[in-house]
Amino acid sequence: MKPKWREKVSKTCPACMKGFVANGWNIVRGAGVYCSRRCFDARRTPTERFLEKVEQTAGCWLWRGCITRGGYGQFRDGKHARFAHRVAYELFVGPPLPGLQICHRCDVRHCVNPDHLFAGSQSDNVRDALAKGRHVSGFSVAAVARWTP
Repeated sequence: MKPKWREKVSKTCPACMKGFVANGWNIVRGAGVYCSRRCFDARRTPTERFLEKVEQTAGCWLWRGCITRGGYGQFRDGKHARFAHRVAYELFVGPPLPGLQICHRCDVRHCVNPDHLFAGSQSDNVRDALAKGRHVSGFSVAAVARWTP
């Protein structure tokens, strides 16, 4: 028998085996199985959780999770929200050297295809943007070229 939506039900978390109290509404809608978000996420590896939010097309792998105002994908890894393209690079290529950014070859901000990503410095990223004609700034192209080595 299903509990009523306001009813409190004692349950045992399948991940940590601790007892917790779930409200009836969560159980009716299929939630209320795990005691916390941490236990819920523990049932899958970070790679599995990441790939659940990716639409793999012939070219770009499009991020279908949270998108920032700037158009970049965002992945929550524990308590921290991180750029999805950086997480993709770390999962499939490896950690970048300290101080390097993860840049897109394809210029699609929510693309997480590791073949479309490269590690580079800020000046590499600006040079790449200038070469593709997509850098927007208040300075002339000649002035920016003088600042980059």
